[in-house]
Amino acid sequence: MSDSESQTYSEQSDQEDQLCYWITNCFRYQYHVDKIYNRLKNEPRLEDKLEYLSPIHQLFDSYYYLIKQLNQCKLQFDDIDLYLTYILRSQSFQNEISGRCLQIITQTDSIDNLKDKIQLVIQIFDLFKDVDKEVLIQSNVSIIFTMQKIIEIHYPHFDLTQLFQKFDDFLQFLQKSATMFSYQNTPTYPQPLEFIQFSGQSNQIFGKFYELSNKENSLKTYLNYHFNILREDYIYDMRQQISYLSEKGFDEYTDNTGLYQNIRLKSFEINNYYLLWKISIQKFNLDRRRLKTIDWGRSKKLSRGSLICITNVECHPLLFGVITQRSTNQDEYQNFDRINLEFRFLNPKSQILEFLTLLNQKTILFEYQTQIETQIYFLEALKKIEKLPFENLILKNQKQVSIPKYLQNNCCLDIDLAGDYVYSGIKVDPSQSMWHNMKSTLDESQLNAIKLILTKEVSLIQGPPGTGKTYCGLLATKILYENFFKINSPILIVTQTNHALEYFLEGLVKLVSIRNVAKLGGVPKSDAIKDCHFQCKSDIQFSWNDFKDLKKQLITIFQRLSSYDYFISAKDINRYWPELSQKLISEFQSDNVLNSQQIDLQAENLILDSWLDGKCPKVSMLKYRSDLYGMINYFKDSKITNLEQTNNILERNQKEYYYENESDQDIDEFLDSSDEYELDYQFEQKHNEIQVNQNKFNQFYDFQGIEKIQELIQDDSINPWELNYYDIKKIIKYLEYLKSNEDCILFEKTYQQFQEMSQDLKNLYDKEEIKKLSKYKIIGVTVASAARHIQKLQELNIKVLVMEEAAEVLESHTACILMKNLQHLILIGDHLQLSPLLKCYDLKKKQNISVSLFERFYNNQIPTVKLTTQRRMKTKFADFIRLIYGEQYLDDSYVQLNRNNLKIVGLNEDLVFFNHSWLEGEGKKSKINITEAEMITGMVQYLTEVAYQQQQITVLSFYLRQAQLIQKNLIRNKLSKVKVQTVDNYQGEENDIVIISLVRNNSQKKLGFILNNNRINVALSRARIGLYIFGNFDFIKKAAKSDSLWQKIIDMAQAKNCLSKFITLKCLKHGTLRKVYQPNDWLKYQAGCCDKICDYNFEGCYHRCKKECHLSNHQLEKCPEQCGRSLECGHICEQQCIQPCSCTKKILVKLPNCSHEALICCSQDPLQILCQQDLQLTQQNCSHIYNYKCSEKESVDPQCQYECKRVLQCGHICKKKCWQECQPCEDYCETVKYCGHKCYSLCQQPFSSCDQEICIKLDCGRHIIKKSCFQMQNLLMINLNLSPQFFRSQIGQKYLKDLFQRLAIGQRDALQIFNNKAEFECRAPCQKPRECGHIFQCKNLCTEVCTPCGLQIPVTLECGHQYQIFCKNKDAFLNNFQCKKQCTRQYACGHQQKCKQLCFEQCTPCQELVLKHSNCGHSIRTQCFNNYICKKKCTRRRNCGHQDPCLNKCGYECSPCQEIVNWLLVCGHFKEMKCFSTNFECTMPCQRQRTCMHNFPCYNQCSEQCTACQQVILWTLSCGHQIYVQCWVFQAYQQQGLYGDTFQCKICQQNF
Repeated sequence: MSDSESQTYSEQSDQEDQLCYWITNCFRYQYHVDKIYNRLKNEPRLEDKLEYLSPIHQLFDSYYYLIKQLNQCKLQFDDIDLYLTYILRSQSFQNEISGRCLQIITQTDSIDNLKDKIQLVIQIFDLFKDVDKEVLIQSNVSIIFTMQKIIEIHYPHFDLTQLFQKFDDFLQFLQKSATMFSYQNTPTYPQPLEFIQFSGQSNQIFGKFYELSNKENSLKTYLNYHFNILREDYIYDMRQQISYLSEKGFDEYTDNTGLYQNIRLKSFEINNYYLLWKISIQKFNLDRRRLKTIDWGRSKKLSRGSLICITNVECHPLLFGVITQRSTNQDEYQNFDRINLEFRFLNPKSQILEFLTLLNQKTILFEYQTQIETQIYFLEALKKIEKLPFENLILKNQKQVSIPKYLQNNCCLDIDLAGDYVYSGIKVDPSQSMWHNMKSTLDESQLNAIKLILTKEVSLIQGPPGTGKTYCGLLATKILYENFFKINSPILIVTQTNHALEYFLEGLVKLVSIRNVAKLGGVPKSDAIKDCHFQCKSDIQFSWNDFKDLKKQLITIFQRLSSYDYFISAKDINRYWPELSQKLISEFQSDNVLNSQQIDLQAENLILDSWLDGKCPKVSMLKYRSDLYGMINYFKDSKITNLEQTNNILERNQKEYYYENESDQDIDEFLDSSDEYELDYQFEQKHNEIQVNQNKFNQFYDFQGIEKIQELIQDDSINPWELNYYDIKKIIKYLEYLKSNEDCILFEKTYQQFQEMSQDLKNLYDKEEIKKLSKYKIIGVTVASAARHIQKLQELNIKVLVMEEAAEVLESHTACILMKNLQHLILIGDHLQLSPLLKCYDLKKKQNISVSLFERFYNNQIPTVKLTTQRRMKTKFADFIRLIYGEQYLDDSYVQLNRNNLKIVGLNEDLVFFNHSWLEGEGKKSKINITEAEMITGMVQYLTEVAYQQQQITVLSFYLRQAQLIQKNLIRNKLSKVKVQTVDNYQGEENDIVIISLVRNNSQKKLGFILNNNRINVALSRARIGLYIFGNFDFIKKAAKSDSLWQKIIDMAQAKNCLSKFITLKCLKHGTLRKVYQPNDWLKYQAGCCDKICDYNFEGCYHRCKKECHLSNHQLEKCPEQCGRSLECGHICEQQCIQPCSCTKKILVKLPNCSHEALICCSQDPLQILCQQDLQLTQQNCSHIYNYKCSEKESVDPQCQYECKRVLQCGHICKKKCWQECQPCEDYCETVKYCGHKCYSLCQQPFSSCDQEICIKLDCGRHIIKKSCFQMQNLLMINLNLSPQFFRSQIGQKYLKDLFQRLAIGQRDALQIFNNKAEFECRAPCQKPRECGHIFQCKNLCTEVCTPCGLQIPVTLECGHQYQIFCKNKDAFLNNFQCKKQCTRQYACGHQQKCKQLCFEQCTPCQELVLKHSNCGHSIRTQCFNNYICKKKCTRRRNCGHQDPCLNKCGYECSPCQEIVNWLLVCGHFKEMKCFSTNFECTMPCQRQRTCMHNFPCYNQCSEQCTACQQVILWTLSCGHQIYVQCWVFQAYQQQGLYGDTFQCKICQQNF
C-alpha cells in the first residue's frame, strides 16, 4: 500500500471512529431525534462508515437507542427506512447482535435481569419490521430463535413464554411476507432463517411454486419459476434435515451418513480468489451409531464440490461452504479417525467471527452430495438473463418454426453425407424435398433428421435406443462447420455429462480438424481429445504488489485472532471505553489534589497502564512532581463481579477422543461419477498457507460483571481506582473481547477489498480467454460448465447450439445457457428414456417439474424427426423396447445377419428374466438386496472365467446402494474392471453383456424407481448380445398396475420362455446343462465345464483327452500320451505325442571310422557316434602307461604327463612333468629367518625382506590391522633409532618376538614406542555390542560413540497399552509420552460406562443416570458426575431466628437476612441496621472527652478518630517569648517530628 493510500485509509478509519463515538454519545446524552436525523443526513459515505464501525463499549445499547429514535420519526422523514437498512445490513451491527446473544446463551444463570436483556434484543429487530424484508431475512435474526430455543429447553424455570411468543409471531410474519420476493433479490446461497421450523414444518421463505401458463408467460414469470425450482431443489432436503435436528437434537439415531463432528482448524490459505480453510473432522457418533470403516481412496463422501454446512449442536450459526479438496490419506483416518479436507465459504462475507467462535463449541458438519457451485452458477446465470432467444416458442408456446436467420440470405449449402474427414460437398437447397443421390450410410429417418436440422431454427431429433442419433448430430455439426468455417461464430456443443461430451467430441475430431475444437471445463479422460482441452495461460498487467499486501494484511489479522494474544494498554481503554478512561484520570486528580497541568497525555497513559497492572502510579509519571497521598484505598474494595459462570451447552470438550472402527467397511464407493469438477484457473499457484496449531479464539467475558461495573461508574457510586484487581482482570478480558471484535471487523473490511481486486483479476483473465476462444470453430461444454462460463460464451456471439441427450437436461438448466444471440438450436435426445433428474426426490413428487425443454417442445408439436432403425441389440431384446415405441422401431440388416447369431459362451440362454423370492433390506432411502447382489457377483465371476473380458460386462441397478454393494463384492473378487453403475448414469452407453438388478421385493408392495417407464426403457436397451434381469417378477406382477409396462414385459418374457427361476449353464464341450438357483450354486461347478471325462480329440493326433471336463484348446503340444506310430525302420515310436517322432530301439553296429562295435539307437547315424573302446600308450623312456578312449586318439599327447618325483639337491621333490627338466626348483624356500618367520620366496631366489603379516590388536580391542614384518622393523628403526644389525642379534630377535606377541594381544604400552599413533587408531566400522542388547548396525567408526539404536521395539506402558517405538527414544518416551489410546480405566463409582477420553487424560465424568439426595431432603435423577445443588425454594429457619424469607435456592447458602435490628454499640449508642450487616461503626456525632481536656467540639462521627483540637492557647517558648497557637500544633511539637526545625519564633527569629 502506498503512503497516500495509507493516509487515506487512516483518515477513513478516523472518520468511522468519530461516527462510532457520536452514536454512543447519542445514547449517553439522549440526543433528540432531530439532531440525530440531521447528522445522519449530512454524513458523507454514511453506508460505508456504518458498515465497519469499531466495537466500543455500550455500542449495542447505542444501536438500540438510535434505532428506536429513528423509528419514532418515520412519518416525519422519508429516508428513515434507508438509514435503518444501512444499520441492519452493516457488519458491525450483525457482530453486536451475535456477541450479545452468545453472552446470554452461555451465561444465562448469572444474568440478573435476564428478561430485560432478552427483550432488548427482540425489540431491536421488531423495530426493523417495516424495513426491506429481504435485508431483514438475510440478517442474523435467526440467532435470537436459537437463543430462545436453548433457554426454553435448558432453563424452563425462567418464565419467558409471552416474550418468546412475541418473537415467534415476528418470525412467522417474516416467513409469510417473504414468499413473494422476486428471484432477482433472492440470494443464491442458503440463509439461516430458512431453517427455522414452526409447528413441525419447514417452509420456503424465498419465492413460491406456481404453474406456468400453457399460452403465454412473461420473461420475469418464466425466469422466476425456474429460479425457484433450482434453488429449492438443492436446499429442500438440507432444510428438512437441519430443521428436524434443530428441534429434536442429535441424541437419537439419525439415518444419515452425511454427518461429521469435532472440527479442528489445521491451516488457513489465501489464493487469488478465495479464503481456503483446511480442517480435520471425525465421523458422527453422538447418536451412538456404529461406525463403519471408509476407504477414502474410493469413497464419494466429502467429494470435491459438495455442499457442506458447519454448525453446532444447537444448529446455529449455520455456515455454508463448498469442499475444494479432500485428502485420500488413509493413515490418519485409521490411526485417529480423522479426515482432512479443504473448503471455502459460499457467503460473500468472510464469516471469520462466526467460524472461529464455532470452533470452540461442539461442532457438527453436514454434507450434501450436490455440486453446489454448479447450482449457484445456474442461479446466477438466470439472474443475468435480460432476453431469451426463440421467445415465441419458449414464452408464448407457439408452434411455427422458421429457417435460421443466418441462412435466410443464403439457402444453398455444400452437403456431403459420407461422414469422412475429407469433405466433398454438393450444392443443395436443404428445404427441397428431394436431394441429389449422395454417398451415405444413413437410413431414411436419419436423412430426414439432417434435413430438419438444416432447415429449422429449432429442431428436435428423437432417437430411441441404438438408432444413431449421436451420429446424426456429428454429421450435422460437420456440415455446419464446413459451410460456416469462415464466420466468426463458433458452434457450441452441449451435453449433460462429461462422459457424453467426450464421446461426442471423440467422434467429432474424426470428421474435423482437432485444432479447431476446444473443450471447456475439466481435463478430458480420453486420450483422443486431450489436445482439445482449453487452457489459457497468459501474463496480464495487474497491481500484484497491492494484491499481495492485502493478503499479508489478512494473514496478520488472522494470526492475531487465532492466537487471541491481545495486550491491553492505556490506548485501548481510551479507544474502547473512553468513559472509563476519563473516570480514572478525573478520580486520580481528585484523590491526589492535582491540577490538569500536572497530567499530560504521556502521564495519562502511564497512569492508566498502572491501573491495568493493579499498581499505584508513581510520582515520576507526572509532568510536575507532587505528593500523592490519595492512594491509600486503591485496589482494596471487595469484589464486585462474581466468579464467571458459563454453561457448557455450546462449548466443546477441550480434550477430544478417538474412536476405534470395529464395524464393517462402508459400501459408499465411486461409481464413475458423471460430474466434472472444474478448478478456478488451474494455473494459479497456491501460497500463503498459515498453519494453525491451536485455535485460542475465545470471545467470552463476564457479561453481568461488566454491566455492574458500568452501572456503578455511571451512577458515580464507585471510584474505579478502588476496584479489586480481580474486577480489573474482568475489564481487561472485556477489552480483549472488544479488540478481537475490531480485528474481525478489520478482517471483513480487508477481505471485501481483496474480493474487489480478485474480481478485477478474474475479469482480466476472462478477457484473455475470450480472445483465444474466439479462434476456435467448435466449443464443447457440459451444461454446468456452460452456466459457469456463460458470460464468456455471450461475448463469443454464438449462433448455433447443438445439445446432445437434450431430454436429460432440465428446462431450467437449458434456459440458463440460451445466449441472447442464438439463432439455431438443435436438440437431440429421447424423452422416453431418462428424464431430467432433480436432486430432491420429495420435491419431484410434490411438483411435476422435472421436464426438459426437449419434452415440452415435443408436446407443443415443434417439428420433430423420430429415428426408427436400431443397430445395437438382438431382435429378441428389441421386442421389449417395441412395447414402448411400437412396431416402427425396426432392426437393421446388420442385426439380422450378425447380432442374432452370436451366442453367450458358457450359458444356454442369452436372455433371462431370473425370478427369485429374496427380500430387499429394510430401512434406508436407497434400497439393497444382498442375496441378489451375491447371485449377480457369482454370475459375473463365472462369465469372466469362461470367455469374457471384464470390460465386456456391465451391471446396472435402479438403486445406488445396490450398485455400491455389487461393486464392493466384485472388487473383493478382483473384478474391478467390470462396469457397475446405476441406470440413471448409463444412458447413451452400451455393452456386450448387461446384468440388471431390480432389487425390490417387500411386503408393502412398493416398487419405487423400477416403475418408471423411462428407466425401464434405458435398462433393457443397453445390451448387445446378452441380457439378464434379476428380480421377483411374481411380486412385480402383483404390485404393478394391470396396464403397466412391467405387466407387458413379464407377459412377453413368459411367451418367449425366458422367465425362469434358474440360470442354465452349458458345458462348452459336451453341451451338458446344469442349473443355478442360489448364489452358492456357482461354486459347485467349474466355469464352462461338467463332470464328464473330457474325451476331446487333441489336434494333430488320434488321442483323446482322459481328464475331467475342463477348459482348454487341446493343442498338439499338450497331448500327454505315447506316440505309437510305425516308423520307416519298422519299429514303433516310443516318444510322447508332444515330442517329434524318432526311433529309440537299441541296435549293435560296426563303426565305420575304427571298425569297433557299439550299441546305438536305431535313429542315430553311426558316423556321428564317438567310439568308447579303451586303448593304452606305453612310454619308452620312463615305461609309464597312459589309458584313453578310441575317440580321444587324435588328442593324446605323445610325451609323458606323469609327475617326475625325483629328489633335488636342495632336498625338495620335483613336481614337474616327467618329460621336463628338473632344475631349477620351483618350491618355496621355507627357511626360518632371523626374525623367526619362514621365507616364502622360491627356492632358487635369494633372501628378501620378510613379508610375513604381523597382526596388531588396536585400542578398541576388537579389530586388528596387519603390517609386514619388514614395515615394523623400519618403524622401529625410525622411532627407536636402531640399526638393521640389531635385529640379527640374539637380543634383537628376542625383542622382536616379544614385541609382536604384545602387539597381537593389544597391549597399549607396546604402541607407545611409535610416534605416529594415528596410524594405529581403529578406522573400522563399529561392531560393538549395544547396551540395549539389540542387533542394529552402528553407522560410526569403532572408536566413536555408537549411533542411537534405531530398532523398533514394543513398549508396554503402566496403563497396559503397547506402542511400537524406536529403541533410541525409549527413555524420552517413557519420561514424557502421554498415552493417546482410548481410556480403559474403571470409574471409581463402579458404573460400567466407558470413558471417552484418551488414556493420559483425566476421565470424563461418569454420565450414568443416578438418583441423588440433597441434605435438604430433596432428590433428583441426574448424571453421576453432577454435584447436585437443590434448585427448589429454600425453607430453612435462619440462625438469627428472624422470619425474613430466603431469596436463594435450597442448595445455596441463605441470602442475607434483611430484618432491621437495633444494635447496642461499644460506645453505648444504638444503631439501626440489617441483620446481616457487619458494619458496627457508629455514625452518631462524637461526644468523647479530649485528652487535652479542652471542650472544643469534634466534627467526626463517634467511630472515627477525633478531629484536631482547634482551641487557641498561650504557649511560652524556650526563648521566653509567648505566642498564641492552636492546641493541636502544641501537641504535635511535643510529639517531635511534625514540624522539626521548621518552626521559628516570629519575635527573635530563633528556630525550634
